[in-house]
Amino acid sequence: MSAPVSTKLALTFTPPGATGDPPPVYLYRPPTERQREQWRARVTSIAGATMSPARLREVAKAGIDALCDDAEDRAALLGLIDAAQRADDAGRDIATRAALVAVGRAAAAEDDPAAALLDAELAGLQAEAAAAALSPRQADQLEQLDAMLRRLHPPYARELERRMLWASLSPRVACSLFLTGWRDVIGRDGQRVPFKRVGGEVPDELIDRLPTDHAAIVGAQILTAIFPTGEDAKKPASPSGSPGVATSSSTTTEIPSSAQTAATAG
Repeated sequence: MSAPVSTKLALTFTPPGATGDPPPVYLYRPPTERQREQWRARVTSIAGATMSPARLREVAKAGIDALCDDAEDRAALLGLIDAAQRADDAGRDIATRAALVAVGRAAAAEDDPAAALLDAELAGLQAEAAAAALSPRQADQLEQLDAMLRRLHPPYARELERRMLWASLSPRVACSLFLTGWRDVIGRDGQRVPFKRVGGEVPDELIDRLPTDHAAIVGAQILTAIFPTGEDAKKPASPSGSPGVATSSSTTTEIPSSAQTAATAG
């Protein structure tokens, strides 16, 4: 879980694996609520409005009803979607609890008696997350269901196309609206890219000159800062992985280990 970042702070970010000496640095200021709505309106004007995850599941269920004549098969597939939803809900709850524990563990000294208790609590949450996740067989079945609905149920396929367009546009629009500067950025043509804003945003021609994937990576970083964990209904679809019913249920929720939190503290 993360808290919203103050809109008064100017933040910097270097994409992982970025090359250069010195490496490129991007500067951004998290937007206000009004600016967030401006971002949403811009993306929606191009890609259209997307369904909430709950609404997408209803579309998937409607597809199952339309495609499955056998009552037993239909009940099994509907139950699979419900199981995926329960796994997602449990995973988000566990991740939130683990984040709170991890913050305390990162602040605790190694000789603090509380450290061992927090380590044990994190280990327990790791086990709880593994138990809450779908089984490998269920995850595979969900992937197959997702593929079937994409092929055979047009309303589902259309929504996924819209969500994928959202996923590709969202980071780029975030860069255009919320970047306040950059330095040491060498473009795809090998030339230094100057920074400027025109009419309150970074022009498309400058975004196009950024190194490959930088707009997507930097934009995703900005969106992570302005959409804290728990605002899933407001977030854009993830650029990686499936945006459909098989999005997150097939994997176990990641819980930080005691070694990771200790490293953070150091």
